[in-house]
Amino acid sequence: MSGIEKYIKENIGEFDAYPVPEGSRNAFLKKVKAEKSRGGLRTVIVTISSMAAAAAIAFLLAPGSLAHDIEKQHRKLATMEMEILTLVSEAAPEELDEIQNTIRMVTSDAIPLEEQLPEEMKEESRKKILKEYYDIKYKALETILEQYTGTY
Repeated sequence: MSGIEKYIKENIGEFDAYPVPEGSRNAFLKKVKAEKSRGGLRTVIVTISSMAAAAAIAFLLAPGSLAHDIEKQHRKLATMEMEILTLVSEAAPEELDEIQNTIRMVTSDAIPLEEQLPEEMKEESRKKILKEYYDIKYKALETILEQYTGTY
């Protein structure tokens, strides 16, 4: 195992343990809005994809591992979050702060569940529990999105 793989496995909870600072999120949304106003939605999508890819590179070293599965769930939630924030920033910008707070309540954990599960638990059991847990979070985000689109 390389040094980076070992570091990631030992510190997995630190990678997504804290919510993005409010100023960072607002700055990102301003960039999205500016790009869209210039007709550069494709640039925004590429930027979002690049950010997700960069965050996931370390976990892609071990596909099929628990860390990889968790990262996949985090990316799925992040993609849905950006879809909601982009839609709300266009359709109802006055509700953006409230939606950001709601999303944060759904997606953030004081202590990630993966850190709370007993170490002696089999990996397959851990994967199943975590998948169900993140599926509930994803469903909550779908419900928020549904309020603005009526499509889900």
